[in-house]
Amino acid sequence: MSLLAELDSLGSQPDPRSYVTLIETLSALGRTLEADALFQEVIRSGLHGSYPLRLYNALLGGYLRKGQLELEESWRVVNEMKKREFPLTSFVYGKIIRIYRDNGMWKKALGIVEEISEIGLPMDVEIYNSIIDTFGKYGELDEALQFGSFQDPEELVGRLKSEGVAPSANMFCTLADAYAQQGLCKQTVKVLKMMEKEGTEPNLIMLNVLINAFGNAGKHMEALSIYHHIKESGFTPDVVTYSTLMKAFTRAKKYEKVPEIFREMEASGCSADRKARQLLQNALMVLDKRH
Repeated sequence: MSLLAELDSLGSQPDPRSYVTLIETLSALGRTLEADALFQEVIRSGLHGSYPLRLYNALLGGYLRKGQLELEESWRVVNEMKKREFPLTSFVYGKIIRIYRDNGMWKKALGIVEEISEIGLPMDVEIYNSIIDTFGKYGELDEALQFGSFQDPEELVGRLKSEGVAPSANMFCTLADAYAQQGLCKQTVKVLKMMEKEGTEPNLIMLNVLINAFGNAGKHMEALSIYHHIKESGFTPDVVTYSTLMKAFTRAKKYEKVPEIFREMEASGCSADRKARQLLQNALMVLDKRH
């Protein structure tokens, strides 16, 4: 017996808003099969009232939360929404771009960017964050945006502003991380300075990003100076700080420094994660072979 039939047999007739809430709840809990079954029944029975768009968004949100596992189902719902000429939000497009990013399919994500442009959806902070995070890390941001230059953060941010997008602290963090992934220290530092100029003080996440940028560029001493700056500025280094610094010294083949950083992390009361322990183990193996 279907859920609607079961409710009817009990003499219960929920209003359209209740169905929306139930589908939203099931989707949020990851119970997408049940949410989809109820969704199909409600749509077929015409019980959605004035809430069909919210129903679609609720179901789509559930599938998008599961990422690549439910990407095919996400596209099914998206295509149904397109047929009914329901507007797709920047959240939806941004989420799909990030799913492709997480699975190394940035070229497919490029098609999403082109679609956004074709339908005339305003490119807001949500979408730009997804684009910068995806294509910046692959060094393909120029192709994705088709304006400005990834090599010049001031030009890039200036063009974003001209498009009516006010860069947020999160966007600056995303942009800095994209540069750091490419080992572009000069650009990463420039983003930090631009962030300060906009009145936003760099936080621990940003400073960790800077350590990563120097580490990727093989500049382990500069990475160490950022670590000292973190402590002097009153921030408490976290496990990401320590593991990123350990990675910087590992990349520079300065293995003897890695156990020292690990001990300092433990002394500070910071619990090591799997990545930090693995970096330590690798360094100790190299040092053991040297002796």
